[in-house]
Amino acid sequence: MGGNPERARGAPFLRLFPLALALVACVTGARASDLPDPRRDGLWIHRPITAIVVAGLSGTNPVVVRRELDSAEGAPLSWSDVDRDRARLLDLGLFAEVSVRVRRDPTGAGPVLIFVCRERPHVLAYPILEYDPEEGWGYGAYLSHQNFRGRAERLSIFGTWGQRKAASVGYGVPWIFGQRIGVGANAFYREVDKPTERIHDRRRGFGLAFAPAVSYELRTSFFGGAEEVRTSPLEPGDPPGERRDHRWGGAVVQLDTRDSRYRPLHGGLWRLGLTEHGGPIGGTEDLFRVNVDVLRVWATGASSALTAATRFLWSDGPVPSYLRINLGGIDTLRGHAQGAYGGENRWIGWVEQRIPLLATRRFSLLGGRYLFDYTIDATVFADAGSVWDGGELERGEARARFGGGVGLRIVLPLLQALRFDLATDGRSVRAYGAGGLRL
Repeated sequence: MGGNPERARGAPFLRLFPLALALVACVTGARASDLPDPRRDGLWIHRPITAIVVAGLSGTNPVVVRRELDSAEGAPLSWSDVDRDRARLLDLGLFAEVSVRVRRDPTGAGPVLIFVCRERPHVLAYPILEYDPEEGWGYGAYLSHQNFRGRAERLSIFGTWGQRKAASVGYGVPWIFGQRIGVGANAFYREVDKPTERIHDRRRGFGLAFAPAVSYELRTSFFGGAEEVRTSPLEPGDPPGERRDHRWGGAVVQLDTRDSRYRPLHGGLWRLGLTEHGGPIGGTEDLFRVNVDVLRVWATGASSALTAATRFLWSDGPVPSYLRINLGGIDTLRGHAQGAYGGENRWIGWVEQRIPLLATRRFSLLGGRYLFDYTIDATVFADAGSVWDGGELERGEARARFGGGVGLRIVLPLLQALRFDLATDGRSVRAYGAGGLRL
């Protein structure tokens, strides 16, 4: 949460440590939710909930679970509320498994609702090895506490060095003042070459975010930050260096109806972002940007799905070299070199078919105290994109480019996901590896 809205163009990630964990052959079966059949269990199931019980917690304060629930003691049992409660708990990222059980109260007065949560490890520490065909090798480390004080607060430290240098320290909390309002802050440093602009880009600054949740599906976020930017020429004769005072602020509205962020089978994502760079906020820039993202998922089998997505970024105002955007690489246009093309505005789209290779595997850590889970999928995809300046699109001068290929997804909700792709632009084949979700 928080941070620079200008997305880092970092090299792909090959995280060797979590990959080794993902291939450990320790398997346990998942348990299905133990919900009664109201046609079989009589009228007691329709009476008000007499008690809500939270079980299975190790390092998490029960208040973290209870504050996420729409189900309440004394209220009628609602199956739709129970489904949303379970989805919201899984969305926290703290639990590998959440099962829901309903039992008759010993007095026979009504139902007792039981949430059984299996926690993931909360402290993460692993090395990072990065590789990109154009940028070469990089090395780093990541350390985070996903459940600080047992209240779902997150602390993180990240650093890489080599061809690309970056570091950040962040903190985030999903609730403040008893309300579902996320707050995040981070400080960062980044240093990277931008060949399309012929500059070496160095930045240091901070970001803040304030995210009140309207509902589980509908979310809003307000963000801002400031950074000092210093650019220098890559080679003699390239554009001279600059020192800029970059400030930004904006808002995002998002409707997310996917049944899962990591392996959805149905639903969609609609997101609108507005960002003011400089202008009334101050600093050396005067630029306004609009981001529109749309994603839709359709089930094509019991565990397979087809995803179609599009992303559009439009700039109004003078765009300095360090805020120009790139096209090419695993996050924008696979099959083309990382950041091969540059411009002020960009559109990308892709279609991807996910095919399950290995069903979800779970194994216990620390004597059953925590649960580790992973899934492996294959993908077939096609990408398209374009990047342009000013009125080139209206004049028909914006060029469309295409790519496609196959990939492997190791879905690690503990660490989000690892992506490995082989893609071609029709002339050559490139291999990519990256961490995190694309959208």
